[in-house]
Amino acid sequence: MAVRSDRQNEKPVPGSTPSGLADFLPDPLFDSSKQLFTRAEDAQRVLDELQFIKAVVETMGDAMLWAAEEGRLIYTNEAAHTLLGYRRDEFKTMSVLDLVIDMDAATWSVWWRALRATRSARWDVPYRRKDGATLQIDSQIQIVEFGGSEVACAILRDLTEQKQATQTIQEQLAEILTYYDSASVGLAVLNTDLRYLRINRLFAAMNGITAEEHIGKTVAEVAPNLAGQARQLATAILATGEPISDIEIVGETLAEPGVLHTWREHWCPIKRGSTIIGFSVMAEDITERKQAAAERERLLADLAQAQKMEVVGRLAGGIAHDFNNMLAAMMLRTEMALEMAEAGTPLHSNLAAVYSTAQRSAALIKQLLGYARKQKIVPKVIDLNAAIAEMLPMLRRLIGEEVTLAWFPAAGLWPVKMDASQVDQIVTNLCVNGRDAIDGVGTVSVATANVTAHGSERTPEAATPVAGDYVTLTVTDTGGGMAPEVLARIFEPFYTTKEVGRGIGLGLAVVDGIVQQNGGQIEVTSRLGFGTTFTLYLPRHVAAVETPAALATAPRTQALLQPSRGRTVLVVEDEESVLDMAAEVLRRAGYTVLAALRPSEAMRIAGEHAAPIDLLLTDVIMPEMNGAELASQIMQEWPTLSVIFMSGYPADHVLNRGALADDANFLGKPFTVQRLIDRVSAVLGRVV
Repeated sequence: MAVRSDRQNEKPVPGSTPSGLADFLPDPLFDSSKQLFTRAEDAQRVLDELQFIKAVVETMGDAMLWAAEEGRLIYTNEAAHTLLGYRRDEFKTMSVLDLVIDMDAATWSVWWRALRATRSARWDVPYRRKDGATLQIDSQIQIVEFGGSEVACAILRDLTEQKQATQTIQEQLAEILTYYDSASVGLAVLNTDLRYLRINRLFAAMNGITAEEHIGKTVAEVAPNLAGQARQLATAILATGEPISDIEIVGETLAEPGVLHTWREHWCPIKRGSTIIGFSVMAEDITERKQAAAERERLLADLAQAQKMEVVGRLAGGIAHDFNNMLAAMMLRTEMALEMAEAGTPLHSNLAAVYSTAQRSAALIKQLLGYARKQKIVPKVIDLNAAIAEMLPMLRRLIGEEVTLAWFPAAGLWPVKMDASQVDQIVTNLCVNGRDAIDGVGTVSVATANVTAHGSERTPEAATPVAGDYVTLTVTDTGGGMAPEVLARIFEPFYTTKEVGRGIGLGLAVVDGIVQQNGGQIEVTSRLGFGTTFTLYLPRHVAAVETPAALATAPRTQALLQPSRGRTVLVVEDEESVLDMAAEVLRRAGYTVLAALRPSEAMRIAGEHAAPIDLLLTDVIMPEMNGAELASQIMQEWPTLSVIFMSGYPADHVLNRGALADDANFLGKPFTVQRLIDRVSAVLGRVV
């Protein structure tokens, strides 16, 4: 389509300038073009075409400029004036070097040669506006021939806002990715094939390989043991389109093969329109939290069990108190009856048997109090063989019929110094542990030996004690043995591999504490499938064994015949049977006895009695007031009064309750006639 000029009827003179051409063409273009027009009829046609081109170029939205080989601008359109801020007459005196930032003649020469070689190019370079602002310009450049010369025709498009927007987006994306990579939970993006597209560093650390090593790989390739669980989650989301939250996944990682971890994960679908194209996964390793929760539950169960054991211990102390009171009356009454029965008769034999049974019952109560840790620790020089032999009947009942208890005492065993009740605790705990380690039929062996150590060499399996003489106590079971990680923790308080209700994890801790308290050491060897051996090294004590008095089969009747020189004893006991028997024994021994069932009654008697009272024999734990308070009250009336305290509770129990001073005279129940007489005589200063 040609746009005709209003001057189309005018006939140009051949060789002259076409009318109107100089009005819109720059001088260089006009000078080059006028040589082409030699005929008037061609001039009008060219003029029309040029006017059309001018209209298009001047009204186009993109800026246009033409530059000669040396960089000089030879044409600019109106959009270029608007974009760069220069007037047309200013452009006529400028070159590309004035517009493009950091462009010099040498650089332009290199660019021109490259442009001539390719004939077209696209440059993204910064331009300088007249007001000094910098514009990022996308230049599409074409080499064209004009008037026998080559010129660069460039169409310019301002990308400044686009670049700024892109940079802002990139900065925001970088910030988001920084948060993404530094998040406190693992983050991952997967496609529907469960192939990793992006993960953060924490997620990578969970699997034990770098983030880069994840990209492009599937879950099955990275963590094969988690692939099945991941596929189930993906299938469920693809079917419902809904996210899945708080799902726990358990498996191994490449970083720690063989170690199970637990992750809490949240899976969300990534959609394009209504189509699911992938999954966003948030994962948190909660293994330690789960273990801590399990440990807390175990500790709470252990605490409950320990509290229950404490209650049992207190109950044992209360039962022992009542039982000891009954045994005291039984033993005293039996002894008195034996005095009246003729030796060798069936009656005397039966009474002696009753007395012996009562003594064994008293020994059993003492042992139970030791297990309940209610017995005061009193180290004595003992024969370990004798102490263990005395326990064997009870141990055999404890471990049951399926497990054989084998006893191998060493001849000529050296003595040790420790409390006999601690020996009971050690042997009982080790034998019961050995029994529990045996599945079905097996053997628990207990052996003693004399050992002389020559050094302090230590190995991972055993720790030989320092040089010296030791008595060893060895307990071996034919059970399943222990793994190294279990063996390393067996002496920790409350650590147990037994199910709830079968142990609270204190047995071996108690054994270790007792051995250390007595200057000894424990060596443990165990292998899975080959049983366990505990060897206790107890220091040898160079002294004679303190032989305990044998159980009496008949009372020492001569004690009842000794003169008492008219001494007066006030007996206070809230158990009537014990009060009656103690009073009768002391009366038969020649003492004047005043008896009272209650402290208030005792205070009344003491206040009304005219003659001096030499001794107060009182129970400790009673209604109204305890024995110590009673003694303090009566001593206000009789300052020279001697006092013996008696109780069915162990001495340390009443001491810990503050009922007695540490140096108080104490007589534990049950007691024999002879022991009662001896203690009273000793306190009153008599020589028996």
